[in-house]
Amino acid sequence: MTERRDWGSIEGGLLRDIFVRLHADAVRFRRVCRGWRVAAGASAPVPRPWFVSQPSGDDGPARHAFVQPAERRRRGTRVRTVRVDAAAAAVAGECPPACVRGASRGWLAVDVDEGKRLLLRDPISCAEAPLPAFDAGYQLFDVFLSDDPLAPPGRWMAFAFFRRDDSINNPGHVLAFCRPGDAEWARFDPNNDGQQQTRLYRGLEFFGGRAYVLLANPSRLAVCDVEARRLVMSSVRIPSPPTWEWNAQERLVECGGDLLIVQVSRRLEIR
Repeated sequence: MTERRDWGSIEGGLLRDIFVRLHADAVRFRRVCRGWRVAAGASAPVPRPWFVSQPSGDDGPARHAFVQPAERRRRGTRVRTVRVDAAAAAVAGECPPACVRGASRGWLAVDVDEGKRLLLRDPISCAEAPLPAFDAGYQLFDVFLSDDPLAPPGRWMAFAFFRRDDSINNPGHVLAFCRPGDAEWARFDPNNDGQQQTRLYRGLEFFGGRAYVLLANPSRLAVCDVEARRLVMSSVRIPSPPTWEWNAQERLVECGGDLLIVQVSRRLEIR
């Protein structure tokens, strides 16, 4: 009788030899099963070569797609795009339709049924991880993952910025986090009624096992204390260019063992 073995039963050393020769397919390699992810190793380079393109203009329905460029492109070939908006259902083999709200660690945060269901989706394998729904009247507009959602449940958390549907009259943001299996998002600095004072946030980054968030007006750095559900503010104010002279963006970046505050600005010259 012939013994049949599936791909997941291949010996780890052989898997490793295969993995190091498949740089362009490294993401799919990790998605097969937990054994293959272990064989790949945490330090193995896993490129996530895609960009999310958002709709521009108000004409016609909103369209979202992600672009996956090849590692080596021949002249004259096109970059493959995959639809993830409402029109994706009409394309065979694409992910189910959804509205893209953010991206982190190669995963998209998508909104299904107009906010009634939030989830993380890998646009390459279409693997999904559920997220709790948030309060009515709010939209998730950015997400930050501490680790890959396919890691063990105790190893990753999701942080997110939310804003009101009427963001013009209510420009503040709400910062919240959740762990795998949570039924709801946990807000930071909640009041007695469970609500949170809205602030303006510029970015969030993980460093040294903690989540750091950059606040605006005034510009300060804070540590997210997930146990106490509060922000521990730094006393150091971060200088920023005058708003009337510069059009600036600020982001937190972990680089080379340091946590950096990066300011990208463009001076407006009137001639």
